[in-house]
Amino acid sequence: DAFKIIKMDLLNTELSYLQYSNFNAGNLAIVDIILENTPPSSFNLISPVSGDTINSTSVRLTWENAIDPDVGDEVRYHLYYSTNNSFSNFSVINDITDTTCFLEECLIMGNAYWWKVSAEDSKGVTTECNNIFNFYVGQPTTVKDRSKVIPEEFFLSQNYPNPFNY
Repeated sequence: DAFKIIKMDLLNTELSYLQYSNFNAGNLAIVDIILENTPPSSFNLISPVSGDTINSTSVRLTWENAIDPDVGDEVRYHLYYSTNNSFSNFSVINDITDTTCFLEECLIMGNAYWWKVSAEDSKGVTTECNNIFNFYVGQPTTVKDRSKVIPEEFFLSQNYPNPFNY
């Protein structure tokens, strides 16, 4: 029995292996095609970094791009965020095609949030990000009291010298 493995490109859509065995008795050849799907590459979260304080109920979350080496595989992301680090109760935003997501007016002041992202290829194979970040939603900064800036009295006086008086 002789086994050979030949790596080949099958219709430019995915990598595969052609394995065959050639038996001398009767010249019987057995061919198996083993399809292989590579998951998206590992990636990291970028911002907000762990421990940041956000003074808004909205936040932009960003992460690195996950690369899928399989030709034709599109990567989509799933963003998970929770008010506890075990993610026992979480919210998810599915099928994100970019490496950023804006959570608009959905955060609660005074809460801490943990977030993570998974990358999924078109065949359903996923890769989790390498890290989990957390951030705190603080109170918005106060606006200065402008009542002291507004003048109490207003008047015009003669310019000296007045260039229009000859």
